[in-house]
Amino acid sequence: MKYLKLTDIFSRILIAAGIVIFGVIIYQIIFDTFNQSDSPRPRPRPAPARPRIRPRPVESTAALKEAADYLRELGTQKVPGFAEIETFSHSGHYDSWDGKVQSWWEYSDQVDQKVIWRSAPCPEKETTTLVFSGVLGTAAGEARLYVNEQAALVFNTGFGPETEEWKEGDYRLKFFSIVVKDNQERLGIFCLTVPEKDITPEKPVTLAVRAEAFHKSGAGNSFFMLSELTDNLKKLPLPEPQQE
Repeated sequence: MKYLKLTDIFSRILIAAGIVIFGVIIYQIIFDTFNQSDSPRPRPRPAPARPRIRPRPVESTAALKEAADYLRELGTQKVPGFAEIETFSHSGHYDSWDGKVQSWWEYSDQVDQKVIWRSAPCPEKETTTLVFSGVLGTAAGEARLYVNEQAALVFNTGFGPETEEWKEGDYRLKFFSIVVKDNQERLGIFCLTVPEKDITPEKPVTLAVRAEAFHKSGAGNSFFMLSELTDNLKKLPLPEPQQE
């Protein structure tokens, strides 16, 4: 039996240790490379979202000015056309040209549908233009407007031009679209001129829109909607009244 010399044993231990150390180094290099390639890279932070801004219709400022110019040219007494609701067929919060507000409406092709309200008191007994806000539907149709319970005129409650006017006798109703929605509903301002005989000083005028079984045609509904906006005159670019 052969016995190894001490120096041979020592040499073999050194060689084995070197192999182990070398293997550990190689393993560490491979392990680090593998981890670096598989580890997720930090993602760039997304830019903050821009706030959504509801676009203001380009035509709104021009339409408000057009309504103001019309009232100025009329030269009549101007009174807020809505102060208090009296009777209605439907109610809810709905869009107006000045935002979502309490609203009341009638469907023009349904019998006995109505909206009845009162204006602000009229200062003087003279020809007066009552200014109020509302919405008109999309299907062609009509409703009848009453002043102090007397039939005044019939007007369109569906699709139409941005500015529309109706006249019967001494009554004149003009509508200015301030906003036209994608579905073609028109949101805007009504200017109703009534004769002096209908005015009692310091008293309101009672207004009503009634459906009288008029037929509608086209898609959607034909309706008149009254919007709860009491400060229409303040929102129009009208000159301030002169102090006496």
